[in-house]
Amino acid sequence: MFREGEDKQLLEGLKKTENSFERFQDTFGWTTYEYIAKTDANKEAGKLGIKNFKENIALVMLFCPEINSIELNDNGNIFSIEHINKSDDIKNESEKFHKFVFKVNDNGEISKRIFICFKINEYNEQLTKKFEKERYLRKCCALELDDNNNILNKSSIPCLFCSFPLVGSEKHLFPFFINSPDFEPDSERTSLLLDGKEINENTGKISEPGINKMILLKITEIYKDFLDYICKSDIKKDIF
Repeated sequence: MFREGEDKQLLEGLKKTENSFERFQDTFGWTTYEYIAKTDANKEAGKLGIKNFKENIALVMLFCPEINSIELNDNGNIFSIEHINKSDDIKNESEKFHKFVFKVNDNGEISKRIFICFKINEYNEQLTKKFEKERYLRKCCALELDDNNNILNKSSIPCLFCSFPLVGSEKHLFPFFINSPDFEPDSERTSLLLDGKEINENTGKISEPGINKMILLKITEIYKDFLDYICKSDIKKDIF
């Protein structure tokens, strides 16, 4: 993929990409991509991408349980993360809450990341009407704990996820991580669309801002359950 330059150069790069297309008959076990960092800006973007990857990958795996493990080779420095347990019900508690533990190996330095999460998938009439097929509203809230059951507060990373982090949404401050694949983010995936009417006047169906507001309001109900669970458990104070 050739994405360098601006305006006409971008169009020329698009044509170059299309002309490089080849079809292979054999089936390969892996698909690989190679990106050439030619400029200082490219290299800096790569460093920031690796930093962002390490900060957010555990949450991505939490919200996308199909991913079992990941390994990153950064010029010989190996970073890997894998599930130790997956969706185990917390003992003696409501089956709504689940505990996920990840083993992290950062170039030989072993650590764990522990999350408590609450997931709900429920039929939604408004989404079904909008997309003209049966749709379920998917939402999840999560807290990260340390080894001593203290709540970890990480305000430096996004707390809003649409399966993947909405990088740039750090200005939205919530007391836990929120994920919904049904969120409607802006085109840059940095924030949620919230301005505008909740019902599209032309279609009479729920709008994109309306979907986001509906999800956030439903999240407040989960938050109440989370607070009730925390008060009854041995989870301790926030760490800042």
